[in-house]
Amino acid sequence: MAFQGKIELPSGIIIPKAYIKITVLILDIIEKKCNIALRVYKNKDACSAKKKEASVLTFLCIDNDYNTYFSDAALKPSGITILGQAYKWLKTVLPYKEIEDV
Repeated sequence: MAFQGKIELPSGIIIPKAYIKITVLILDIIEKKCNIALRVYKNKDACSAKKKEASVLTFLCIDNDYNTYFSDAALKPSGITILGQAYKWLKTVLPYKEIEDV
């Protein structure tokens, strides 16, 4: 699972074929929060070749979003995974309109 497409980093740098992958996902069921770290690569080949990422972005899912995507009820249906839910939630908060699932 990953995203690919045109993005602009917080620094203002535009990456036309960025490859974005979750590399850290910490689910805290006591505090009801999920920490997610993404690595942004120049493209899929750069990721595959284990080249240094262009950026690392972090996100925190809390409150209603946590309940919607990571609560026991959200994860109960068969075939639902924490990783899949993380990508699904990220699509709602990432400011990039030109990315797609890959």
